[in-house]
Amino acid sequence: MCWWHRADQRYRSETADGHLVLARELVGGHYPAIDIRHSISRLTSRIDSAQQLADIQKLREALALYHDSQDLIQLGAYAAGTNPKLDACIRSRPEILNFLKQGAHSFCPFSETQERLQKIAAALG
Repeated sequence: MCWWHRADQRYRSETADGHLVLARELVGGHYPAIDIRHSISRLTSRIDSAQQLADIQKLREALALYHDSQDLIQLGAYAAGTNPKLDACIRSRPEILNFLKQGAHSFCPFSETQERLQKIAAALG
């Protein structure tokens, strides 16, 4: 069961598993345009290992921290070194965004996905 509605320029699909939020600001160069910060899955805690859950949490925290600091970063008001976690987020941002993108007809083996997620989580500290 899916249904769509407009809410704060986001579209939600609610299914038996959780909530998938598509972000308008991601449309155009980011496919699928899923807003990881606001999407949730009820099955994640049942099917992922403790390490995968920890890595996923680090990724979500990095996305949230960058989003919260985005204005400072883009205006040049953020001084590197003042927040080591944010510095790691900024350094890892291209890799994080690349990890979250996928071609409409591409396939990535689960083992490769796990490996990439672990690498990003390790870089985030």
